[in-house]
Amino acid sequence: MVAAASNDNGRKKSILDSSDQKTASTFPQLLSFVALAEVGTYLKAADELGITRQAVSDNIKNLEKSLNRNVDGRRLFVKEGDVQRLASDPFAQELLERARLMVFEYNSINRLRDDTLRIRYLPQHVFFMASVEARLERSQLGVRVRSRPLSEEDRAVDRFESVVLAALAGHALDFVVGMPPTKGSPTARKLTTRYLYSSHQVAMLPKSDPRDQIGLAELVEDGRMLVPPPQTRSRQVLEREIEKHLGHMPTAGRPDLRVKREAFGTKVLHEYGVAGIGTPVVPSDIANPFFAGNIHGGPQTADFKWVPVCLPDGTFIYQEVFASHSDRPHKSKANAIEDLFRLVQEEVRDRQLEKHPQGGSRYLDGIRPQQ
Repeated sequence: MVAAASNDNGRKKSILDSSDQKTASTFPQLLSFVALAEVGTYLKAADELGITRQAVSDNIKNLEKSLNRNVDGRRLFVKEGDVQRLASDPFAQELLERARLMVFEYNSINRLRDDTLRIRYLPQHVFFMASVEARLERSQLGVRVRSRPLSEEDRAVDRFESVVLAALAGHALDFVVGMPPTKGSPTARKLTTRYLYSSHQVAMLPKSDPRDQIGLAELVEDGRMLVPPPQTRSRQVLEREIEKHLGHMPTAGRPDLRVKREAFGTKVLHEYGVAGIGTPVVPSDIANPFFAGNIHGGPQTADFKWVPVCLPDGTFIYQEVFASHSDRPHKSKANAIEDLFRLVQEEVRDRQLEKHPQGGSRYLDGIRPQQ
């Protein structure tokens, strides 16, 4: 539980310390608090914990009451649309940090004899992970499998590392497909991260356009890019290349003058592009389901094509996709994780997903550090 602690041992006083706290917080309340902070809705938190939505709501209310957060309207969460966002004040942030550590330790102990393999992947990877899941249902891994995509918001670099990869390092998850951890970070030291494939930035153009690729400078000058939000890795890679190669252009440092719309969902960007609002620019693996003839390629898609975005020297803009798991998995799951990785590799190979032209992984080989 989170409760007032003595400072007699010289420990620096925390903003969570309180001499007038009358009611102790309970561990179920903290479990609900961490779950809601990570998934964003009461319903998803309830599903994650295996309890009712009302139970999650009651736990949050009682936690706020025990921490005097129900006074003067100070709440742990702020509602933004349909999503519950953690309050930005230092108290709520430190509470999450401490509670998450407790939950990770609890999960690690609680799962010592748990034979369920928990898999998560970013939503753009469902185009090959869905086949992996189907194969898992037919395979004999010797463990139960619980697999599902993460939310679009988990594409944010900071959130992916602080929530998803931290859960993986704390044994709350077993296998994650997506971004790598920051090199040399405490989380990275607890994980084994393996390269799967590389993708490159592509733009959606009318099929009548004669170009088979488009320069990043052309997109910046046109000022009508449809892109993911700044907190996503693909956007950060794009911004880094703009700053590096196109800093001399008047609009290079002005996203408001070169970006027409932002959205996490590629379907949203695709529909904007079909409507003629601007030019969608996303990684090739994210665009893959929207290619003509693919799963999301509707009738109008036949009027468009996806072409590579190139730098002034003609090279493409790459980013890499990885599979990560604990460097010390529970013995009951170690073999299953290796079998799972082989299944993922086979799907990547069967779909002919590209490797970086220089070979190997820029991240793992230390050739070009990435977010």
